[in-house]
Amino acid sequence: VTVKAIDANGNTSVPPPVKITRKPFDLPESGSRYTVALLPVKTLAEWGIPTEIIYSLFLKAFDEEPKRFHFVERDQARLEEILREQKISTTELISPDTAIKIGKIIAADGIFLGTVDEDVSGRGITLRLVDTETGRIRASARVYAEDKSVKNLEWLVYGLSLKIKRQLPVVQGSVIRVSGRGFYVNA
Repeated sequence: VTVKAIDANGNTSVPPPVKITRKPFDLPESGSRYTVALLPVKTLAEWGIPTEIIYSLFLKAFDEEPKRFHFVERDQARLEEILREQKISTTELISPDTAIKIGKIIAADGIFLGTVDEDVSGRGITLRLVDTETGRIRASARVYAEDKSVKNLEWLVYGLSLKIKRQLPVVQGSVIRVSGRGFYVNA
């Protein structure tokens, strides 16, 4: 990296270039990734597409690289059974308090809450990731398309998964110390 500094009087200074070396590292084991569950997707329209298909499309999209999550429960029927046992209706699924309760039951760090809607022009999907410790929304994204085909639905879900993944990078950190011609980052 080369830096050039110019002050208000037009004086220029160019220190020697700084070389940045990236040392790649292995991704953490799946047990140390963010553990999540995807609750049954709430539909606000008559799609004619079973919610099980939408659910499986979400799981498939999040299973592709780059992986950010470890799903604790991948079976929609099992999750629906847990909701019935806890007397939680699907209308309550949008509540962060409910997400905290469900997260503790199934040992998930986060809960994905999805909503599918449709209007005369197209279809939209919204997905939120709620932290089960704090109830805070950690990530949220929406996609919309006029093409209402099942094939396009796959692309919508895949695009939505990428939007969520970008909001939660694998590594985060900041520069903690500059020394000589190098710097240190905590990650």
